[in-house]
Amino acid sequence: MTEPAPVVGRARETALSIVVPEAEAPTLAFRRRWLGQTVAKRVPAHVTLLYPFVDADTVDAGLLAELRALYASAAPFSFALARLETFDAHVWLAPDPRQRFVELIALTCGRFPECPPYGGAFSDSDPVPHLTVGEGDDVEGLRDQAARALGGVLPLQCAAGSVTLLEEQADGMWSARAAFSLGGR
Repeated sequence: MTEPAPVVGRARETALSIVVPEAEAPTLAFRRRWLGQTVAKRVPAHVTLLYPFVDADTVDAGLLAELRALYASAAPFSFALARLETFDAHVWLAPDPRQRFVELIALTCGRFPECPPYGGAFSDSDPVPHLTVGEGDDVEGLRDQAARALGGVLPLQCAAGSVTLLEEQADGMWSARAAFSLGGR
């Protein structure tokens, strides 16, 4: 695994996510092996609401206040990471109920239409909330390994109490810039 590269010649990125601390320890060893570069960049276990968001250098007090007000309108909720699912090259944990995440994604994208999720790559499909745990060419083999490594902890009970603005740093690492309480607590 290589160390994260410094950000040179491009803007630093941000993302809006539900960070899932309950998933960090149970999935860390597997994510280290199968998402090594992401873990090395200190990206926590999370469910993405919007990525890419804005350039990190454009985040200011006004935007932070706007995000705080936006997420104060949504209630906190409990969910479970219930089962393993796959995309073409990724294995992920499916949150249940899915609909609460879909509603937060819609709320976020409705307010920031100039920031299409994943750069618009999946604009013709409904959002699929997920917590990625692995990436590889043999997704079925990877899913089998994930089932052996993680199946015993599923369903994993979790709580969504805030949305976190994750920010890429100049050294390529990521950190939490701010968290916005759901329900304005």
